Amino acid sequence: MPETKRTCEWFVRTDARTNEVVAGRLAELQMIEESVMVEIIAKVTEQSFENFSAWRVPHSFITEMEKSKQFFKFLKFSVYRRWQGQDFAEPWLFGKRKKSAKVVKAKKDLETLKKKKMIK
Repeated sequence: MPETKRTCEWFVRTDARTNEVVAGRLAELQMIEESVMVEIIAKVTEQSFENFSAWRVPHSFITEMEKSKQFFKFLKFSVYRRWQGQDFAEPWLFGKRKKSAKVVKAKKDLETLKKKKMIK
């Protein structure tokens, strides 16, 4: 049975000044119709959630915004993602990926081997 790929929606929450920049840039890229302001529920902690408005945008737009951030220091935004079938969005830190379980296990095994070698 083929494995289906989970899809993800991306959201950008902005302040007033950054909001104008986002709207202008989306219009320039002719993405304004596919990128709209929506109300989302975001998971703040395990037990609490928050409602707010955010732009629904493609991942490529978030990448562009992150690159622009280094040149335009006034840009203030946060990124959220929502997996298909999920009721809430989660904060997402650009470029900060969790290490895979295989990598974590391999590092742990390597440390164990190093300790064994030192004991002998």
